[in-house]
Amino acid sequence: MACAHSKFTGEVGISLATSGPGAIHLLNGLYDAKMDPQSVVAIVGQQARAALGGSYQQEGSRDFTNAAFTEDSRRNEGID
Repeated sequence: MACAHSKFTGEVGISLATSGPGAIHLLNGLYDAKMDPQSVVAIVGQQARAALGGSYQQEGSRDFTNAAFTEDSRRNEGID
């Protein structure tokens, strides 16, 4: 929906997702936006930092997925 919004209005599309599978579901839209090129911002949740890299069943590697589907990816490491 965020990519379609950007295509039809010329405005930036915004999407929100939880971590794990929720983030993976954004990939089709992000790929579409990158190929067309449209402006889309995706805000994705994350489990607690202490749990990162624990090989949980639904943990996805953002480093792998973001490289192919985004122009820029940032992780908030904390609040100053």
